[in-house]
Amino acid sequence: MKTRSIETEVLYSLTPTTKINDAFRLFGIKEYSGPVLLISLETCSQKLSELRSYLESTFGTKSLEFSEESLVRFGNQELIAKAYNLDFTPNVSTEILSQQIVATMTMKWWL
Repeated sequence: MKTRSIETEVLYSLTPTTKINDAFRLFGIKEYSGPVLLISLETCSQKLSELRSYLESTFGTKSLEFSEESLVRFGNQELIAKAYNLDFTPNVSTEILSQQIVATMTMKWWL
């Protein structure tokens, strides 16, 4: 592990750079954040259900299962491309964008 906790390791893995501060800046929740992606490492379905209920009641929202459809619906592809230093092409398929993001994330481990 490159960080001190599993939570920060997940954030670090998502960022395209090798700086953990960049991960917090890019992927941390802010007061004005809109849709939020929650990554749970919980394997117990009851604890996961409790966590989901707690978050829904705390934030007054409904949770959705992560899917390509929800990513297209709530994700800002231009902002995502910018975060990963990719050239933005309108109407690019999410599959191509996903492949580019994974390639960018993978490359940092070779730096």
